Amino acid sequence: MTTRLILVFAAFSAMSVSPAAEEALAAAPAVEAPAISPEQQSIANQANVYIAAYNKGDAKALAALFAEDAEWVDDGGNVISGRAAIADHFKDVFLTSKGRTLDIDVESIRPVTADVMAEKGTATVTDANGRNAVNSYTATHVKKGDTWLISQFTETGSPLTGNASRQLSELEWLVGSWADTEEGLDVTSTIEWALDNNYLT
Repeated sequence: MTTRLILVFAAFSAMSVSPAAEEALAAAPAVEAPAISPEQQSIANQANVYIAAYNKGDAKALAALFAEDAEWVDDGGNVISGRAAIADHFKDVFLTSKGRTLDIDVESIRPVTADVMAEKGTATVTDANGRNAVNSYTATHVKKGDTWLISQFTETGSPLTGNASRQLSELEWLVGSWADTEEGLDVTSTIEWALDNNYLT
């Protein structure tokens, strides 16, 4: 998209523009990016704190980002209740997954009330051997005094776009035509990628 825009602007710059057109362009209002509130910025910054604490293996610092009565719901529907239990969960993760790192892509942060914000995004965990997994999530943040804390964190499973192809890459050897003859029965199969490599058909 960026390259295409640059080419378009380059083409316009090479064209002669009438004085009337120049006036109209000068009078056109500038297009500004949507404003982000201080509260939204605070939660976006908190995602960076979360990443740093996770990648240091600091369960205590991670748990401090959650409310005392917070709930964590994993993509299997299992619920972890309370900050202390969430801290224990992280301790177990760090003990059993040495070298694992986390990256977060925050897709949206929207106000629900003055003291509640809803966040959506994807989290990518990468193991020491380079294998990774991507999970979508939603998080509800509540304001306690001057601090935003995570009240509810829910893993919503792997996002379809892009991630399915990553998961299916291990089956790429299946792509092609296959023939098998057994006891007089001929079977031919053709396996192909579909929908931007998110499905094998």
